[in-house]
Amino acid sequence: MPSVLAIFAHPDDIEFVAAGTLLKLADRGWEVHYANLANGCCGSADTDREPTANVRLQESKASAKLLGALHYPPICDDLGVFYNAPNLARVAALVRMAKPSIV
Repeated sequence: MPSVLAIFAHPDDIEFVAAGTLLKLADRGWEVHYANLANGCCGSADTDREPTANVRLQESKASAKLLGALHYPPICDDLGVFYNAPNLARVAALVRMAKPSIV
């Protein structure tokens, strides 16, 4: 079965940019993988980092479920998405797990 890995920087990016395409691929039998790099901890002016990250994680899990996708946890905090060796290793691990035909 072909697979697609949606890997985006921030929570909500997949939903705003790629959800329609992912649903169409899923309808055609593709396995869908869902990953946000950052945890969304800076995504609120009303709550602290940890509760905000938890809310964003629950939202992303719910979105992945609606898409019929396999969900992968974020690899870093917001403002931690850098092109560096540790993050590259984490992304490479995601790609090895998902074995996508399309990223």
